[in-house]
Amino acid sequence: METAHGEQELLVEALQRLGAFHFQTRLNPEDFQGMLPAAEAFNNMADAVEAFVTHDDTQRVSWSERDRLTCMSQLPAGIAHEIRNPLEAIVNSIALLVRSNLTPREKQELSGIVSSECARLQRIFRHFLQFSRFPIARMEPTDIAEAIHKLFTLLGTNQPENVEFVLEDESGGALILCDVDLIHQALMNLMLNAIEAMPEGGRLTVRVLTADERHVTVQVCDNGEGIPSEQLEQIMEPFYTSRPTGVGLGLAITQHILAQHGTRLEMSSVQGEGTQASFTLPRARRRG
Repeated sequence: METAHGEQELLVEALQRLGAFHFQTRLNPEDFQGMLPAAEAFNNMADAVEAFVTHDDTQRVSWSERDRLTCMSQLPAGIAHEIRNPLEAIVNSIALLVRSNLTPREKQELSGIVSSECARLQRIFRHFLQFSRFPIARMEPTDIAEAIHKLFTLLGTNQPENVEFVLEDESGGALILCDVDLIHQALMNLMLNAIEAMPEGGRLTVRVLTADERHVTVQVCDNGEGIPSEQLEQIMEPFYTSRPTGVGLGLAITQHILAQHGTRLEMSSVQGEGTQASFTLPRARRRG
């Protein structure tokens, strides 16, 4: 138990150092036994982080040449914004692992979360690195309702209990054609924005609707404070934010992800009633 506890402390310390922009932080695999996969996943993630922040600026093209230099100077803050939630999931899981009353199955599940979220962080940095190159999304048939359920489960472990998660699937269990990792990230950004818009709690509703026989529309809705009309026109611009602690990359990245899928994000909001973000994706053909 002491060995496992020491490994957890080493991993938490390394995550904190990486979050403080010490990008050369690495773990020695020889110091890990029970959590070796998590340590290896962390090192892979850290390699991706360092490659991103040391990448030649001349190879990075922002959303427009006019904004490129501004974006490059602020990208470290953008990195912190995007990795915050996976890091919190990792740290929370490690904190639970310290408990001595966990069953072997519970320990295995929590260790799996640590490894998978480290791997997700690695993918996030890879996507950042490729952002300027307009990478081709790897499309595959995806059960969108199942993907949303998984996100609800993940968010439910880290968000206030006064937020209710509701899925309304009116598509008949449609499969969509998408890059599941990219759409996961896009939906995560939209859901986190919705939760932040409801500081006193509320209902986060995700609807899956039939747009037509070939397309499905996904709507992420909150019943929060709403967005003023003058801000609604700007919120998808890189680094625009109305929150003191915000960075303003989440929606810009979401819009970019959706562009790789041949679609775009549509936003509507009524102050005092809430906000709706929606996008449309093609249906996938069911096998057989």
